[in-house]
Amino acid sequence: MPNNNEPAQNEQQQPTDGETGGDTSTATPTNLTQEEFNRQLDDRLRRERAKFSDYKELKEKAARLDEMEQASKSELEKANSRISELEAEREAAQAETLRYRVATRYGISDEDADLILTGTDEETLTRQAERIAARIDEEQRPRSPQPDPTQGRNGQGHANAADQFAAATQQLL
Repeated sequence: MPNNNEPAQNEQQQPTDGETGGDTSTATPTNLTQEEFNRQLDDRLRRERAKFSDYKELKEKAARLDEMEQASKSELEKANSRISELEAEREAAQAETLRYRVATRYGISDEDADLILTGTDEETLTRQAERIAARIDEEQRPRSPQPDPTQGRNGQGHANAADQFAAATQQLL
């Protein structure tokens, strides 16, 4: 019985070409002529090149996709930049509107509001405007001479010079 198994094992041990599906005639290079070898090599190269035949097309598509992504990133960056600019303009306009509203409430001129009202929130601007308005009121009050407490009647009943003059003229009449 061992003799029957031996030929089967020999058949399994013969080298086979994985590409040709077990064709033993091409398994050993010594059996091939140069033409057969070149033909097989050309066939194999064609099969390998066929695997990558669309490589250039895929590479071009990938490059176009990269360009589109870069363009969309650029558009997104432009949009984000524009949004930031508009938000800054809006905040500046709101601050200016608030400054002029507080200035109007306290009667402060536009020039003074631009120079002196520097706060960014309503509370700060209101405090600044109140201080400015108080100073403006103080400056605009008439400056009359202050009474001299040493002049006039004192607590002892003595008359001042004006009263003495009036009394003297009364006596002459």
